[in-house]
Amino acid sequence: MGPWTHSGASGSPAQQGELSIPEAAGWSVSVANQFLAYHLLGDDNGWDQSAPVQYFQMGENTWASTEIYPPEADDFKEYFLYENLEMGTALSVNPSAALDLIYDPENPSPTIGGKTLSPLLLQGPYDQAEVESRSDALVFTSPELTEPLRVNGKIETTLYLSSDRLDTDFALRLTDVYPDGRSILLGEAIQRMRFRNGYTFSDTASMVPGEVYEIKMKFENLSHSFMPGHKVRLIVTSSNYPRYNRNMNTGAEMYPNGNIDTLVNPLVAHNKLMVEGLYPSKITMPLSMTTATIEPLKVVQLDLYPNPAKDQVFIRNLPAGGTVEVIDLQGKVLLSKVVTNGDQPLDISTLKTGLYQVRFLPEGRQTDKSYAGKLSVLR
Repeated sequence: MGPWTHSGASGSPAQQGELSIPEAAGWSVSVANQFLAYHLLGDDNGWDQSAPVQYFQMGENTWASTEIYPPEADDFKEYFLYENLEMGTALSVNPSAALDLIYDPENPSPTIGGKTLSPLLLQGPYDQAEVESRSDALVFTSPELTEPLRVNGKIETTLYLSSDRLDTDFALRLTDVYPDGRSILLGEAIQRMRFRNGYTFSDTASMVPGEVYEIKMKFENLSHSFMPGHKVRLIVTSSNYPRYNRNMNTGAEMYPNGNIDTLVNPLVAHNKLMVEGLYPSKITMPLSMTTATIEPLKVVQLDLYPNPAKDQVFIRNLPAGGTVEVIDLQGKVLLSKVVTNGDQPLDISTLKTGLYQVRFLPEGRQTDKSYAGKLSVLR
């Protein structure tokens, strides 16, 4: 599991959203090659010794392995939300406070990055400054960290919420605040209040205006280390549009006339988030003390010349002695030759027109590298 967007997993380039993560670049290709070489080509490359789960610990930017995912938490960190929009580890003894959160469906909080698939929207980790600067957002920030906060698993929030409407939404965004002030998105969650008891028809229930509800919301699994000098931030709004449908706040039919993005007589909701005293709204983070780091398999592309070729191809700059094999698309080894280091010629005059895989197996079968290349033969 890597730090990639849906489309960014293909080839796994370093640039993902606004972040550059060179430590994860090429990993998906490397692991896929290792898997296929082991199962299809019989390559003794150590794949069978790999842990069941390999994942990227963001922040520290290292690869780690585990038998199950997420790994069992070693501890939990609680941050309580305070009236002054700070977060702290101490349970407040102050009187309860109600923080206003006004939501207008005709001016919703915008989607900026995240797990989106629309070509019209940004994908991946982006600065949430535009969201945070609006008047319809409550932005809670922790003190600057002095040591890494290594999260593995689902972060959960416990919030005490109310509204003057029969139905409304509460949307969360979790960010990592960098020393330069960027607030980079890590995860999102949302709750439509009519579904606070569940998602079957019998679970559906309107809100009682003014009544306070305890609502637990979970973010999806996350492996991220908040590093020293960084801060943890929770953004609370009542929309995240257009990723999520806008709640019209009426309590009526959600999709009139079958249209998933229609506003019919929408109402402005005056929502409240209760904090401190009787309403200890908080965020709970599952922590790992250490991670079992692993090194990626290095994929080395063979230098084949000429390519396409007809009767002979040269494999240039081989690092050591070993065996060169040419394999067809069905995984059958058609040619095999023992070679020394340096430039080596290979007779391919018996091969038919087509595409072939060329691999080099060094003496001793080093398991930290995979040498391969694609060869086109033309007759």
